[in-house]
Order: sequence, then structure tokens, then C-alpha cells
Amino acid sequence: MKIIGITGYTGSGKSTIAKILKNLGYYVIDLDEVGHHLLKDRNIINELVKSFGEDILKNNQIDRNALAKIVFNSKEKLELLNSILHPRIKDYVINEINKLDEEIIFIDGALIEKIGLNEICDYIILIDSPEDLRLKRLVEYRGLSYEKAKNIINSQKDLKFIYDFKINNNKSLDRIKDDLVNLINNI
Repeated sequence: MKIIGITGYTGSGKSTIAKILKNLGYYVIDLDEVGHHLLKDRNIINELVKSFGEDILKNNQIDRNALAKIVFNSKEKLELLNSILHPRIKDYVINEINKLDEEIIFIDGALIEKIGLNEICDYIILIDSPEDLRLKRLVEYRGLSYEKAKNIINSQKDLKFIYDFKINNNKSLDRIKDDLVNLINNI
């Protein structure tokens, strides 16, 4: 079994690459989906409320927007959130992988290294796009305001990626798919 990480900045096209991989029949673990799933766990909810207060709840569930407002305005609170969620995300992904019988498994997420999942990856592929294209994608495809998209991009300026291969996602989808298939066939 090979485990391959797919990483890159928000708006670089990781989700597009993940969709291509799924369409090609590969198993893809989406770290954002894992994180959203874990935010429904009662133990995690209780721990987050203890750390961030009752204002992060809406109908007894985590209000991700309320939590985001708190953590993205404070580096310390973001680190606290990460210290709570990252070990659980890592454990969840490892347990998921251990249940699978796949030749290749992909892990899709910007924070593969920060979560510690780079330790289990055989290879990491960086999906790269110019900042202006990432900004355009966040505004046009995800419906974010220009300001919010710019804040997200600026919040990731300190992220450094360690990777084995790089795909530049500024070409047509067919070219990206060809680059991806060639890369996988040569790993």
C-alpha cells in the first residue's frame, strides 16, 4: 500500500485534483471532511466549549463560523484549536487507512505536515497555483468575498510545504489530469 499526500494552499486546486483521483477510482481521504466529522463528536464538542465558550454552539452543535471568528483572530487560539483537533484527525486517518485494502490511498489537505500525517506518507504532491489565480478561484467558485479570500491567503503565507513532486495547476483540466496520471504511474 502506498500513501500519497496531496497538499497546497487554499484555492490551489487540491479539491479538483481529489475529484480527478476519485473519478480514476482511487480512495481519497479529505482532511477537511474528517475535521468536520470530528466536530460532531460529543467529547470534542465538550472540550471545544470548555476552551472557547458556549458562543461556539448553535443547536448544541459547533457553529464553525463562530469558532472561525475566534481562532482566525488569535494565533494562540488557532494553536489551541489545532492542539485539540490535529491529534484526533491523525488518529482517525490512521485508523481509516488500517481498515482499507487499497493499492494507493491519497490524503487531501493543506495541513498534512502540521497534523503529522507526512510521517505515514510515502510521497507528497504539492498542487501549486499563482496567488492571483487562487484568489480568483476562492471568490468565483467558493463564493467568498474578496476580503475574506485575501485574509485566508494572507493567513497561509507562513505555510511551507515539504513535498516530493509538484504539479502546477494553471493549465487546462485535461493537462492537469495527464500530469497527475503520469506522475502516479511513475511513482
